[in-house]
Amino acid sequence: MREVGLWELSGAALIVPEKTGVTFTNQVNGTACEHPKLEGILIPINNDCLPEDYNDLLETQLCLLHDWSWGKITEEIADSIDAVLSKYPETSGIKVNRDRINDSVESWVHVIAKETKFSCYRGFDDIHGILTWQNSD
Repeated sequence: MREVGLWELSGAALIVPEKTGVTFTNQVNGTACEHPKLEGILIPINNDCLPEDYNDLLETQLCLLHDWSWGKITEEIADSIDAVLSKYPETSGIKVNRDRINDSVESWVHVIAKETKFSCYRGFDDIHGILTWQNSD
């Protein structure tokens, strides 16, 4: 199996589970530094060139949500992630998958992504995948 480490990823991305022969991994869960893997397709999201204010980037907003040294996702953090995602037209169709919240940690969040007018993916049914970004600890 071919593997791609996402620790050099700039911005956020969706991993769509699919038989591709390529596995994606990232360093996640705060200082626990876990390295989960998922075979699939990688879709970069909201990775525009730097805006005038770096704090406007999706990745920055996700990193600033919480003290990620302890990386478990709670209902409160999930609400905050959903609020951040709803601020950007291209991510407004992405929500934390509450059925998988106990499997979600910092930088590796189970989500359901629905196609919207502004999403950068087309022709997928609802995506039950992973939202990932740079380890925030």
